[in-house]
Amino acid sequence: MKMQLALHFLAVAMNAAIVVSCPIVGTNRDPPNDAIHQGIVGATTTTNLRHRRLAPLSKEDIDAIVNHRRRALGETECLTEATYDGIADDLQDVSDALPDNQARGHFFGGIVRLAAHDFMDFDISSVTDPMGMDGCIDFDHQANAGLPEDIWCEGCDLRTIFESNYASIMSRADFWVAAANAAILITSGGDLDLKDTFAFGRVDADICVDSATRLPQDTSCTFVEDVFLNRMNVSWTDAVALIGAHTLGRGSVNFSGHEGIWVDDVDRTAVFDKRFYEEMLRRAWIPRNLDDNGLPQDWTWGNNNNGNPRFMLNTDMCLLFDIDTERSPDNAVFPCCSRNDLLLGNGNNQCDRNVDGFNAPDGFENVVCNSYATGDTRTEASDAIRLFSGIREDGSFTNTGNAISNQDWFAAFRTAWEKATKNGWASLEPLVDSCTPTAVPTDAPSQSPSKAPSDVPSVSLNPTTPGPSSSPTESPSTSRFPTESPSVSPTEECIDPATISIEVNCQFIVDRNLCDDYAHICKDACGDCRCLARNRVCFADADCCSGICNGSLFDDTKTCDCLPNNGGPACTFDNECCSNNCDGGICRRSN
Repeated sequence: MKMQLALHFLAVAMNAAIVVSCPIVGTNRDPPNDAIHQGIVGATTTTNLRHRRLAPLSKEDIDAIVNHRRRALGETECLTEATYDGIADDLQDVSDALPDNQARGHFFGGIVRLAAHDFMDFDISSVTDPMGMDGCIDFDHQANAGLPEDIWCEGCDLRTIFESNYASIMSRADFWVAAANAAILITSGGDLDLKDTFAFGRVDADICVDSATRLPQDTSCTFVEDVFLNRMNVSWTDAVALIGAHTLGRGSVNFSGHEGIWVDDVDRTAVFDKRFYEEMLRRAWIPRNLDDNGLPQDWTWGNNNNGNPRFMLNTDMCLLFDIDTERSPDNAVFPCCSRNDLLLGNGNNQCDRNVDGFNAPDGFENVVCNSYATGDTRTEASDAIRLFSGIREDGSFTNTGNAISNQDWFAAFRTAWEKATKNGWASLEPLVDSCTPTAVPTDAPSQSPSKAPSDVPSVSLNPTTPGPSSSPTESPSTSRFPTESPSVSPTEECIDPATISIEVNCQFIVDRNLCDDYAHICKDACGDCRCLARNRVCFADADCCSGICNGSLFDDTKTCDCLPNNGGPACTFDNECCSNNCDGGICRRSN
C-alpha cells in the first residue's frame, strides 16, 4: 500500500534522496521482460530498447539556468506567483537550448505525460489509498514503458532544476503539475495558461506499489472508461480532452513499442493545439501489427508517411469509432478503415494498403469502421472529438493556428486537467502574491494536508471579512462551508470577489455548475443577488429567499429549502416556492 509522508509539503527537501532514479540508465539492468520489449525487429539486444532519447544540456547551460533562478528566488521559501512563473521561464530556457522541434516535443510531451501518469492512478473508491497526484511513479512497470525515462532521472534537466531550486519550496507532485502547466503554456504559444487552476500542498508518497496496475492499457476504451470515468470520476468529455495531450511528443518502439507521431509532421509535435483531433478525422486510419510480430497492435495512416510515421492507439480510435466487437457485437467492426473516400496518388484507395497479419482481396475499402450507435454512452466521446476538432459541416476545419479555433478544447482541457491534478486533495492552497514571515512555519505543522476523495474544488472559495487586516497568506479553510456567515447580508449588494481573501473567478463557478455550493460568493454571476435560491449553500434562514436554511454545518448539508404549496408562508418571488410558482403571494402548483 502506498505510504504518504507524514510531513508538510515545505519539508520535502529532506526527502530528495528518496526520489526514484532513472531505472535503466547507468545500470546493467535489462528493461521489463514483457511482450512490448521482446522481439523488436532490428534490435540487437534487449538492453538497447530503453536507451535515452534526449541528451541533457551541457553542464554550463543547465548551471546557467539553475543559478539564474536561484538568484531570482533568493532565500524565499513560499510559493508565490513569481516562483510559479519562474518554472516556465526555466523550461523555456531549456527549450531554447534544444536542437530542434523533435527534441522540444519530446521534452514537453514527456513532462505532460509525467504528470498524467501520476494522476491516472487515482481511485475515488479507495478510502485507504486513493493515490493520484502524489509525486510517485513506478518507472519499472510495463504500464509506464511509454514514459520517457530521460525526463525524470538523476542528471536529467527537469529533475536538476527541481532539486537545485524548488525542492525546498514545493513537493515533487506540485512541481510536476506546475512544470506540465508550463509546458502547455509554452507549446500553446501562451494561449492556454493554467495558472488559475493550480494550487499547492500535495504531499509526496515514498512508495507506490501497484500504482501502475491502475493505469489504462492501450487496447480498448474499456480501460479508458475504467480509469477515467470509474476511478478518476471524470466524464467522457473530460477523458477525450485529456487524451488530446497526445498532440505533444511521439511514441517510440524503444519505449512503448508504438512508433510514430499523432500529428502530421515532426515540427507539430512541439505544438499544443487541436491537431490530434483533426488528424483522427482527416485520415484513412487502418490497423497495423495484426500479426504476431512482437509489436503491439495500433493504427497507421493509409497514405505515404513521408518520413513522419503517423499512428493512433486503440484507445484513441475507440473514442470516435466502435471497434470493440466483444462489447457491441451487433455494431462494432474490427479490423476496419476509418474512411474509404481518400485515394493515393496512383488512384488506389488508401484503405487498400497492405497490413501485417490481415489478408483481404480488397483490403479495407469495403470494411469501414462504424460510429457508435444512437444511445450508446460513448457517443459523448465521439461528439467531443468532433467539437474539439473544429470540423465544419463541409468537412473542413477551423484554422488550427489561432486561439479561437482551439477554444472548445482548451476550455474542456482546463476543466478536466484541474479535476485530474486535484483529485483526492482537500487541503490545497492558492498561490500568493508575496511572502510574509508567517507564510513559512519553522516547524512542520502537526497535521499534514489530508488526501481524501473530494467532489468539490480543492481551492477554498470562502469569504472573509473584508478590510486591510486580511492577509493573502492566510491558509484558507478546506471545509465546504465557511466557519462564519458571509459578512455581506443577503439583502445588501452582491459580494464583490475583490473583497474576498483569495481571487475568485465567478465565471469558473458558473461554467462548472457550482453555483449551489458557491452562490454565497458569486451572487451576481449565479443570479442570487437578492437572496439565495433553493438548494444553495446557506448559513442562516435570512440568507435564503424562502427564509428556510435546513441542515447542519457539521453534516455538510446546510442548504436553502423551498416554501410548500398552499397554506405556507407568503411568497414574493417564484424561486422561493417548491413549485417555482408564486401567485398572489401564495406558492401554488405549476400549471
